[in-house]
Amino acid sequence: MGIKSPLHDIHEKLGAKFTEFAGHYMPLYYTSIKSEHLAVRRSVGLFDVSHMSN
Repeated sequence: MGIKSPLHDIHEKLGAKFTEFAGHYMPLYYTSIKSEHLAVRRSVGLFDVSHMSN
C-alpha cells in the first residue's frame, strides 16, 4: 500500500474507491466517473493533489 493522503480518512468515509498512483494511495472515484463528471459540471469539485507535495 502506498502513502495515504492527509484526507484519506475523509475519502474513505465518503466511500471512495482507491488506487495506487506514484507511490501514493489516492481516491479514484466515489460513485461513478460519469456521475461525478456531471456533478462537477452542475456544481463544484475538489481534487486532492497531496501526492504532488515533497
